[in-house]
Amino acid sequence: MPLTRRRALQMIAAAPVAIAAARANGAAAWQDATPVGSPVPVAYTGSLNWYQFGYTPGGESVASRLADEAVAAFGQLYPEITINIVGIPFEGGQQTLDTSLAAGGDDAPDLFRIASDRLVKYAAEGLAAPIDPFLTEADLADIYPNVLSGVEYEGQHYGWPFWVPPVGMFLNTAIFEEQGVALPGDDWTYEQFLEIAKQLTFDRSDGVHVSGFSSAIQPDIINIWAFLYADGGRVLTDDGSEYTFDSPEAVSGLQKVTDLAVTEQVTPPEFGNQKLADIVAAFKDQQALAMYPGASGDVGTYVAENVPFEVRPIPIGASGEPTTVGGLATFAVRQQDDADRLAASMAFGRFLTGGEVAAAVPGYYLAPPARQSVTLPADNPAMLKFVEMVPFTQIMPKTPAWGEVSAAVNAQIQAAVTGSVPPEEALALAGEEIEPLLGG
Repeated sequence: MPLTRRRALQMIAAAPVAIAAARANGAAAWQDATPVGSPVPVAYTGSLNWYQFGYTPGGESVASRLADEAVAAFGQLYPEITINIVGIPFEGGQQTLDTSLAAGGDDAPDLFRIASDRLVKYAAEGLAAPIDPFLTEADLADIYPNVLSGVEYEGQHYGWPFWVPPVGMFLNTAIFEEQGVALPGDDWTYEQFLEIAKQLTFDRSDGVHVSGFSSAIQPDIINIWAFLYADGGRVLTDDGSEYTFDSPEAVSGLQKVTDLAVTEQVTPPEFGNQKLADIVAAFKDQQALAMYPGASGDVGTYVAENVPFEVRPIPIGASGEPTTVGGLATFAVRQQDDADRLAASMAFGRFLTGGEVAAAVPGYYLAPPARQSVTLPADNPAMLKFVEMVPFTQIMPKTPAWGEVSAAVNAQIQAAVTGSVPPEEALALAGEEIEPLLGG
């Protein structure tokens, strides 16, 4: 049952009594007293350190304000626990986090947000604690199965799944209307997508060229991979030990992407060398791009600026099934000897990724939640469209070499779509660079 704001506030008011009655039972009591959206008993009194990228005190950004409000809501549930938010910069902050985790002590992170593809590093080094002892039956039924598998490493789960930004297709509805093209359904196929892209590639009377499709292809962005996955390709095996993007299925997907530029010419001349900022500008400012694959984070910008747009899933490819790709944000807990402090950190991680905080802090979720019980406002249909994609989103595999993997693949995709290298050769070359990094 979805957790409403009224119900959350009622639970927050009643929680201190319920928690106090169960403190002596420790983590085991979670299994008996924790339906989805309920607080969990902890015995810890003191402070916890939350290391958060980009945080600045006083709510100078939306994310910082939401973090402050989440801490305040947690404080009502657990008044004996003080949360210290430690802001670390995006530039250079990773080193700060790693150094603090390795040093340990009272100032070390108890909780930190990290992408799932980087989570394996901390699990392998013994710096992140498995959440399995604290996962309740309700949690297991609530978290999307494909999302929970995204935090699995060697049979255990590390990090509380937070949100999933799937890659969907953004449609510029003004350009569709300009050309008299009907919007596609959610079950559209690649062949239908191609026909639409052709119809939406044209020159205006003022000389502006409109492209039916484009995509950012840069080292750390996987949006274009959705087409390779739609045909059945996968970049690595599930355990991250082998490169598999040289499969016939992946080559088929890249051939389609290459054909969009080289054969069908529905992409701009600079396709393959555009950054995400170029794509967004062409879509919303220049009105020169009809469709592009992007993550849910762009929704907020377009809604705020009244850009005419809608969202659809990635077109169904040769696999015959709805498929897309996406990342996974998690909250990891530092491994430590203090059992009570560890349990309190787990309670905080569970809170930050659940329904209580969503109901108590309006607008908290800026991407689709990892839990089925968390509902988002009905007045944002584009974001709800992304929520519908979560069950069939392929979470990127976990490997300490993820940065190098994505950079190598995208460099070769760029070479293919610009006509420099055939798709099959491009993906084979990426494999030659990646295989030595996997340690398989």
